[in-house]
Amino acid sequence: MTDSQNGMSYSGSTPRWGCGSPSPILGIPTNLNIVNFAGGGHRPESRRKNKRVKVMKDFSPYLQYALNAAQKAGVILKKGYGNIRSIKNKEGGNKGIVTEIDEKSEEAIIQYLRENSNYPIFTEEAGTIKGKGNMCWIIDPLDGTTNFARGIPLFAISIALLKSDQVQLGVVYNPIINECFYAELGKGAYLNSEPIKISDKNDLQGSVIFANHGYGKHDKELFVEVIKKLSPFSSIRKFGTTALELCYVAKGSAEAFLSAGDELWDYAAGVILIQEAGGRVTDWNGKDWNNSNSYILASNGSNHEELLKALTGMQS
Repeated sequence: MTDSQNGMSYSGSTPRWGCGSPSPILGIPTNLNIVNFAGGGHRPESRRKNKRVKVMKDFSPYLQYALNAAQKAGVILKKGYGNIRSIKNKEGGNKGIVTEIDEKSEEAIIQYLRENSNYPIFTEEAGTIKGKGNMCWIIDPLDGTTNFARGIPLFAISIALLKSDQVQLGVVYNPIINECFYAELGKGAYLNSEPIKISDKNDLQGSVIFANHGYGKHDKELFVEVIKKLSPFSSIRKFGTTALELCYVAKGSAEAFLSAGDELWDYAAGVILIQEAGGRVTDWNGKDWNNSNSYILASNGSNHEELLKALTGMQS
């Protein structure tokens, strides 16, 4: 590959990118196939019996890389579900738990992407891995680790490709129920090869809203205040996995998602899924999303302004 040299700096929990210009990757076929996960996509590629669905020719090869990497990690998660040997607290205080399955999943994703791309990689467990090019892979190898560790089948692999403040593509895959969400900029959002779109409900009364928060004390306090404001007229949900919550908004199962304090790897893939499904993503002040802002409001668009009014003054 001949991606140009990338310069990237990282400070705190949120990366900022400074990138050069990419060169085309040679030898990549344009007629790509995307795995149809609905038919049992956990098997190694050489043994898989389910059909493969041909995608539009103008989809980038990077979407296929992300799908393949997610599938490889999915095999690890499915095998490890209910068979965890090690659970430990993350370093640096109250930042959640990590299992050996998180680490194995991450290793598999990194290895596959490294074999097929020179772009830098930013992951939940390993941090920043240097590379070349003007984009960066954002990886959460297991979003919803607590659910996974407790035997709750609500967790996912999340992989996104980011260029400055615009996510280029995203894949979110729950291997337990064979749901693979994916999207690429300008090309729509999909679940298991079928197009998805946001809800057309335009009334907040009775809307389903996902609310989430980070590990910080202030984030949790905000969460309580948000529940107080929104619960009188909406149905609040919290699955414990930001990536999947965003996906269910993208497919029209809920009207909105909001959070404060989540990390970039939690929501990057979900952002492009919401956008490509026809929704809107901003911060709590209504400004366009950017990768240094952890205040996220994603909605079907119809209720966005009303939700912003409810959140007025809550973003610090």
